[in-house]
Amino acid sequence: MQTTKRSGKYRLPVFILILVMIMALLQLSASAYKDTDFLRGDGLPPSGDSTYLVSEPTASTSIDVTLIMEAGDEIFYGGGAFREELSVQLTSTPAKAFTVSDLLLEADGMSGLTFNFSSSDYLISVEHGGYEWEAGQLGLDGWSFRVNDKFPVTEISDPILGDGYMGTDILETYIEDGDVVHFFYDFPAEIERDGHDYAAYYVSGILESYTSSQLTAQLEGHKTFIDQAYDPNDPPMWVYEYEDLGGGITASLFELDGTPVGTASVSLSNGQVSFTGNFSTGQTYILTTESELFSGDPDWDWLTDDVYFAYTGAYSYITI
Repeated sequence: MQTTKRSGKYRLPVFILILVMIMALLQLSASAYKDTDFLRGDGLPPSGDSTYLVSEPTASTSIDVTLIMEAGDEIFYGGGAFREELSVQLTSTPAKAFTVSDLLLEADGMSGLTFNFSSSDYLISVEHGGYEWEAGQLGLDGWSFRVNDKFPVTEISDPILGDGYMGTDILETYIEDGDVVHFFYDFPAEIERDGHDYAAYYVSGILESYTSSQLTAQLEGHKTFIDQAYDPNDPPMWVYEYEDLGGGITASLFELDGTPVGTASVSLSNGQVSFTGNFSTGQTYILTTESELFSGDPDWDWLTDDVYFAYTGAYSYITI
């Protein structure tokens, strides 16, 4: 992950001015993204693979879950980018159906992470390494999460918007043994009216093919964004379907105990990566990729460079 540090003293005055201008234009509440939103897009059920309908699992007394937390530089001071991968065990007597909220409460304080909640239903902010990342910096961005590479949603029927889907908060999203919950700091917005999209690609790896000596995976990505042209009768939040990513993304493959399989591989133009090893049916591996922070926009680089993700780091189970 890119972790370039720089002073934030020049950001703050301009940021406040731009913040006021954008909020006046967008008229979106700070809870628009960190809570739930009516959703549209080609990544929604029943046809989409980038989202899933949340349901309550069978109660359990113990589950083991992987929690991924990653963020770019803190927006005011220009530093602190991090990625933490935590193994967390949740226990309860009597048995219960665990939620993402339970996971964060258990993981609070691990690896130098401090989580600040609102009634345990959404994540207000995360502290790490002396920096703090708040939800809703522009009334748009904040901590987004996926479970097993998919965005959790529920079906709703709204009297104004009609039937559709809504993202579930951390208190409503159930988790089970072996799940991977991945939080990342996103900026899912269209800032300019010509349609420039600043959301991160959420990266996933899936099996493409394998032989006894080689495994090939397809790197895919999807994103969400909020359209600045907000209309209460036209839902602002969109979820894209997964699409094949291109070249230049570094991926690694590991056995479940963390042993590397082959060497790191850089994706081809079609987004595929190949690894050498000894492979047989029934084996499960973990594919990870390096995160890439957003940079290079001449109009917004003072605000976005090294702060938000262009690509998150994948953490995907691959079973052959």
